[in-house]
Amino acid sequence: GTGYQGRQCQTCVYKRTCEEYKVAGETKSGNYKICPKNEHIFNVYCDMKSGATIMKHSLKNDTQVSKGDQYDGGDHYYHSVNYQTSLDNIKEIVNVSLTCRQYIRYDCFKSHLLYGIGRLRAVHFKGARWVDKDSIIQHYWGGATPDSRKCACAMDGSCAQDANGYQHDCNCDVFDSTWRHDDGFITDKNRLPVLEMQFSKGKETDGKSFFTGVH
Repeated sequence: GTGYQGRQCQTCVYKRTCEEYKVAGETKSGNYKICPKNEHIFNVYCDMKSGATIMKHSLKNDTQVSKGDQYDGGDHYYHSVNYQTSLDNIKEIVNVSLTCRQYIRYDCFKSHLLYGIGRLRAVHFKGARWVDKDSIIQHYWGGATPDSRKCACAMDGSCAQDANGYQHDCNCDVFDSTWRHDDGFITDKNRLPVLEMQFSKGKETDGKSFFTGVH
């Protein structure tokens, strides 16, 4: 069949989101066809425990930053996020959903994350950034207030301190020989999904960094 019903096939027979399947009584997690705006039909993974619509993508957990593609003469790495469906389809899901979120995590050993504060961070593109659905570069990390240029730990004052007792805006910005991490959910649906992760190459040859995301 066409996936539509009605005299002129104008009504989609599939649900708009996984939440609607859950409300209708579906209990088994798996792949389902959805039709968010009564226009395009496509497959997604539904977690029926929560009713969440999961958009699978190409990035693996614990991806090494230095394994990404390089640009600007090799001074930066980038990792594109390739989803199982088109960006237009994802935007349709976002538009009909009450809430959306994506998880990102950065694990570091002598490797900065946001690197600096205020104007310096934005202008010189040091540390890490992510690119939103409109190809706009964002300088805050998961769990932090949008546009704050901070990580989640700075929201409650729990970020690690350096040897001088200074508390940074991200745990990884302590920049020491200890494995640390910063993580959290990006929840501003107007900026989702994440299209790309970007990282500046550090000067420390023994620095290590990995990232997990973007769930």
